[in-house]
Amino acid sequence: MAFFDSAADIKIYNYKTREIFSEKCLMAFRKNTDIVAAIGSECTNISPNDEYLDLCIPIVMGKLADYTAAHMLFKYFIQKYIYTINGKRILLRRSTKALIFLYEPCSEVEKKMYNDLLYSLGYKEIFIITAETELNGLTVEEAIWRSEEVHGKLDCAIEIGKDDKYQYARYAYEQLKKDYKRWGYDMDVIKDFE
Repeated sequence: MAFFDSAADIKIYNYKTREIFSEKCLMAFRKNTDIVAAIGSECTNISPNDEYLDLCIPIVMGKLADYTAAHMLFKYFIQKYIYTINGKRILLRRSTKALIFLYEPCSEVEKKMYNDLLYSLGYKEIFIITAETELNGLTVEEAIWRSEEVHGKLDCAIEIGKDDKYQYARYAYEQLKKDYKRWGYDMDVIKDFE
């Protein structure tokens, strides 16, 4: 399970239908190829040690770890949840505006990467809300739905976070242990920082 700890949970908000869809930020490729075998939640039943598939986590703790895979992932989710309603493809966009909500702090470079990613999918105006954004007492869901009051008509919103934050903490702790080992320190040195 530790492999999946860093994988984000993604929610896709469809402003037209007012629906929210949940997925995992996971992809599986056929071993040593770029052929997609599975996307999103369907990857959770795949073992990281599968001899026929390579698992990929495109977004790790809110950061784009694999831009190309994230592009494929977002394109798939948008086509599936925004441009297909009741099994029928929609030809026209509701808007060329999209919103991303990140639970993690985000540098200007990371914001630019997310902006470029959605721009490459046809969105002209991309709004990014991060952990540092003041929500004025609103829940995340309320802030996302009410964003249209500020930004005008939106096509979709993508919320990137973790339903179980303990998994992020466990992943961060395991990464810290690896770093300390790599740097030649024992974990006891942490006590010196307190």
